Amino acid sequence: MTYEISRRDIIKKFTLLSGGSIATSLFPAWLQASISFDPVEEEKKRKAAKYIMQFASPYSSDNWRLSPHMHQEIKHNIQNLSRGKVFVEIIDQGKGGVGTDLMADVSRNTKSAALVSVSNLTPIAGELDILNIPFWLEDNQSYLNLIMSSAFNKRILSKISKDGFIEPLFFYFPGFRTITSTKAFAKIIRTPSDIEGQYVRVPPSKTLRQLYILAGAKPRKVPWKNAYKAAQQGQAQAMDSSVIGLYNGPNGLKDHLGVISKINSVYDGWIAIASQKWMASLDSTTRDQVK
Repeated sequence: MTYEISRRDIIKKFTLLSGGSIATSLFPAWLQASISFDPVEEEKKRKAAKYIMQFASPYSSDNWRLSPHMHQEIKHNIQNLSRGKVFVEIIDQGKGGVGTDLMADVSRNTKSAALVSVSNLTPIAGELDILNIPFWLEDNQSYLNLIMSSAFNKRILSKISKDGFIEPLFFYFPGFRTITSTKAFAKIIRTPSDIEGQYVRVPPSKTLRQLYILAGAKPRKVPWKNAYKAAQQGQAQAMDSSVIGLYNGPNGLKDHLGVISKINSVYDGWIAIASQKWMASLDSTTRDQVK
């Protein structure tokens, strides 16, 4: 099913309700529904469960309309498919860590599972950086074709699994990365000359770092949890992230942004990962249900 709505219709019908919430009459039905959990029932399910999965994410569960984190769906599906053997505890808003720190926690089994950017895994699986080759994966179908290919699974995902720390679960497609100026810099970035000599916050990706070196900028690796600080304190004049990542970034990152330039250089990828040690603690049937 498709939903078509013109810009004119949006301007005409878009209405702010009391309290500042956005009217949902414009949104497709699938954007208006949320999976809710009764606290009393959830406590019963926790006590009855044989296993607890702590799923950590840098994003807010309340922002399910604007961020494709799927916290509620993951929780609902795993609890139901495991017939209550697994209770999923969502640790959102970066309370359980962000980025490479969160990835490290999962690899050490401090957290059962998490949502991270693919770039956060490149320190342990450098081959994943092929996903950041500029202007190669031109849309989400191209991205999907690659990650679902036998070559990608054999040469890259299997290598991550063989390391014995992290189990890739599934990928997310939040959209293309952007080059976005900070509020302090506040310039429109259209060509490489616009960021020549300027600091650009990049994730831990050698490919993206090389992209900005070639563009004449100064790439600066800043942990995602500190991206807001880099923008606020002038440590970076621009950010490389998807629009969804920018809007939902930790510590109010969106309040420190200038102009978003959607140059469609690299398709952004997130990935849900689990601790292999935690997965190994499950009985074989439950492990298959979680996968």
